Amino acid sequence: CPYIQQFIEPDMIEKDENVIHVMVHNYLTLPRNPLQMNPDIAIIDESFWGALFQDVTIPMVSIRNSLVTDQFPRLGRIINEALQDGEPLLEVLRGYGITSAELSLVDLEVLKPNVSFDPVSPNGPMRHFSTATLHRNLTNLVRILQEELAIQDRKDPERILYDPTNDSVRLTYVKDLCVPETASLLVLDATADQTLMEKVLGPVSFRRIDVRQQSFVTQVYDKTGSNISWNSGEDDIDRLVDVLNVWAEMGEKPLCVAHKSLIQRLEDHSELDKNVLLNNFGNLRGSNAAKECSVIFITGRNQPPIFSVDLKARALFWDSATPLQHDLAASINADESANINLGLELKSYLKSDRNPSKGSGIKARAYTDVRIERLHGQFREAETTQAIARLRLVYSKYLKQVFLLSNLPVEIPVDRHVKFDELLLDRLEVELIKEKSIPLPPTGFLKMR
Repeated sequence: CPYIQQFIEPDMIEKDENVIHVMVHNYLTLPRNPLQMNPDIAIIDESFWGALFQDVTIPMVSIRNSLVTDQFPRLGRIINEALQDGEPLLEVLRGYGITSAELSLVDLEVLKPNVSFDPVSPNGPMRHFSTATLHRNLTNLVRILQEELAIQDRKDPERILYDPTNDSVRLTYVKDLCVPETASLLVLDATADQTLMEKVLGPVSFRRIDVRQQSFVTQVYDKTGSNISWNSGEDDIDRLVDVLNVWAEMGEKPLCVAHKSLIQRLEDHSELDKNVLLNNFGNLRGSNAAKECSVIFITGRNQPPIFSVDLKARALFWDSATPLQHDLAASINADESANINLGLELKSYLKSDRNPSKGSGIKARAYTDVRIERLHGQFREAETTQAIARLRLVYSKYLKQVFLLSNLPVEIPVDRHVKFDELLLDRLEVELIKEKSIPLPPTGFLKMR
């Protein structure tokens, strides 16, 4: 069986030689296969947050029908009604006398699929994803209730929310990191945050290694570069294509990083030079595809939905002694968060020695709670830093050009600040580049314009 074969250790292990297994991040949260030997050291490369956070939805009817005990046959209904009515769930359960011990009496085994396995069949076992998923989600719901009931002064659970959009219960939690305690652990992450790391891994020895990157960074200061601004501005997209084409025609290798919909429109653009490389946020970490590129344009910032960062923070900091401060703008209830945005916080630019401008910054949207904002930075600012790193600037033999078409400060020194329109070509500049000469008579210049 090829699946089993991949876990069998090679013969060389008997010769005291090193054996290295390379796995994707999703393996970090999977129970170890009994055939696997425990490692001496586990090395996690780059950000692994995506593999840890879990956000699931459970239908209310499933909770009502499945969460029952002999003493509390209406247990599921009690939970549903408290969530729907906005009552403090944990306080309601305590009022009924429902304890952690009572919750452990909930029998969910009937939902567990009876999977048979025929080692001869090429098709493998029959899969029952729906019931298996429901069993797992309800098991986690009970576990989370038990854990949060143990915090005596807590009235509402952090990780269990009612979602009125589809009349369901939303669970958010962090999956366990299945690295044996006997193994040493090394995490390599250029944008790591010690506070967040220690919430997942416990105490860590954190070492920061500053490096000089072979780049000249130009950043706009008058445009946010939001997805909406690009999605609604056809002229700006055409001007962006003009700029990318000019760099390509000059023999450079440009890379453009943007959100998915903009990348799709650039791919479909009939005028885009074939030598322009494109990539979208969320699809670039660890990639070496752009290491030969000499210039990068980053059109905006990776901005996840406001509520999604709040949900992840709930999963990570649910047991903190100081409760999280949740912004109304981050509510999963669309009626509550409608027409509300996060507050503004002053964020400062890092300047290089080449930058003659005075110290400056902008006011950017930020969460009230500093812990949630730290997590926010892992998905917003850090993604821009990671995008810049695709050019592999540390070992570059020459200075590469970085253009940030967003005014959001990130962790890289800026050499020059400009206005957005100074970076994108106007029609006259395009014509001058095409003609490669300037008419001397005023009439010819006017005609070209």
